[in-house]
Amino acid sequence: MAGKKTTNYFNRDVNPCVEEQKESIACLEGNNYKKDKCNIPFANYQECVGFWKNVSRKRNQQGIQPAIPTLSEQEQIKRFLGDKLPYIALSDS
Repeated sequence: MAGKKTTNYFNRDVNPCVEEQKESIACLEGNNYKKDKCNIPFANYQECVGFWKNVSRKRNQQGIQPAIPTLSEQEQIKRFLGDKLPYIALSDS
């Protein structure tokens, strides 16, 4: 079962903030795990998680499944919101 959870953890259809999460981890690793050096990536990740939780909650209320938008839907939402997106969306390059 651990394998399935790990797989989903890095699946953007399930976790839309994978890249923002990776950026936070990379910041920690690059700064000898000094959290105070990573405030910006941490805040960005938290904004990302909060944004997609709100989207998920609204979709649940409206009976839309899956609650987390698919990757293509996520990209459409990001394009639609543009500069109004509350976090800096990172690409999986």
